[in-house]
Amino acid sequence: MPTPTELASERRCQIQEKGISAAGWLRAITEYEAASRATAEKTARLRALRLSREVTPSPMPAESTGKRQPKKRAGRVMPAV
Repeated sequence: MPTPTELASERRCQIQEKGISAAGWLRAITEYEAASRATAEKTARLRALRLSREVTPSPMPAESTGKRQPKKRAGRVMPAV
């Protein structure tokens, strides 16, 4: 089983064979980290909004008896045969 350093050097060779430059990797890593940071900030903002909604009291709904009212049907008249 290859060691982690052997795997890393093998990967570097594969990257060099494909012609991917270090600048390209650096740019990709920077973009990935920026996207990750933006996602974390958005998640934190949305969590704060949700928690603030849970803390504030909502208006009380009208009291219900627990039974639903039956739907009213439109009075259709059947034609005489």
